[in-house]
Amino acid sequence: MTRNNPLTSIGYRVTTLEDIRNHAPAVLTEHKSPHVSDRYSYVPTYELLEAFDKLGWSPTYVRQQGSSNYSRHMVRLNNPDLGFMPLHRDKVRPQIVLDNSHNGISPAQIHMGLFRLVCTNGLVVAMPGMFTSVRLRHIGIDMKELKELVEVVANQYNI
Repeated sequence: MTRNNPLTSIGYRVTTLEDIRNHAPAVLTEHKSPHVSDRYSYVPTYELLEAFDKLGWSPTYVRQQGSSNYSRHMVRLNNPDLGFMPLHRDKVRPQIVLDNSHNGISPAQIHMGLFRLVCTNGLVVAMPGMFTSVRLRHIGIDMKELKELVEVVANQYNI
């Protein structure tokens, strides 16, 4: 990796929708792949991001596998109000990771964790035993219920 390459092990740093569009366009795709069956429930990543945004969670890193607008993609979210928290003589940062695709290859997943800062360049690692995830097959998903789940997930960090 060269110094000019903005890709890190956790993805591209993003602060705007334009950054997301440039580095992971599948995040903003507005429909499912035409190659999936009618049983496939489309889970728009951008709608989940909007729901998390209303709860104070913002995208910080994105990554996409493949160049298709339906490819698997990952978005890391932080809540700036939470910052780093002390835990066992260390500092950890609550984070939510959305992992999704629109091509039927992988389920929609929401991962929650506490991540530890390990060096000054911002590298973080997950704390052992401090991780929870929700995995959703793209069949029969009710978006209203999913958005309620997003709220439950985000509120787990409010202590």
